[in-house]
Amino acid sequence: MTSRTSWSAALVAAVLVLAVAAAPLAAVEFTADMILTVDDEASEMKVYWGGDHYRIDSAQGGQESILIVDTEAHETTALMPAAKLFVTMDSKAMANLVNDPFEAFRQKKAVSFYGHEHGDGCGHDHHAHADSTEAAMVDTIEGYEVERIELRNAGGLLMTVWLSEDLGVPLRFVVPYDERREVALRNIEVGEVDDALFVVPEDYKSMGSPAKPSEESDAPEQEKQEE
Repeated sequence: MTSRTSWSAALVAAVLVLAVAAAPLAAVEFTADMILTVDDEASEMKVYWGGDHYRIDSAQGGQESILIVDTEAHETTALMPAAKLFVTMDSKAMANLVNDPFEAFRQKKAVSFYGHEHGDGCGHDHHAHADSTEAAMVDTIEGYEVERIELRNAGGLLMTVWLSEDLGVPLRFVVPYDERREVALRNIEVGEVDDALFVVPEDYKSMGSPAKPSEESDAPEQEKQEE
């Protein structure tokens, strides 16, 4: 059975995300709907892009969650509005990569995005790294010219990405695994985004800081030494 929760139960649904070398993220300001589809089941999120910051709002089962990303500082803040709590982490931390397709794109990582728990035994490598990219053709999505790019490693095709040069971000991802998984930006509106959307409200309390990427990678070795 597929789990649709990650480190924060408020974050939603499922798609595997990859990257094409650490590509720069958009400087263009825009808002868009982000549609996440697993087989025939779709859920909707909202994206706000403000130059060197962006925000992803989602709600599932009545639970709201927010990610605010500072691309200059390489920090991500996850907010849980119902509890008025937040936690700030390194954007490269796995806890963020599993919830942020755009940062996973930058890091050229295949991670379990909004989907399988780590070690779920589904038979796929959810931490794969793309070894090569193949530009296939030019298409149009939402009025923007996009380049379709296939990302592969020794095991074969990992993901197909449709990348907009004008916006600097992928407008569509498709993953060919057990369940057909797709994420797509729709109803894109270019225009100034309010800076207040990227500020943590004063009445929120910090949950502290999770492990940094280097600490996460050292954890299994430390556990072995303790045994």
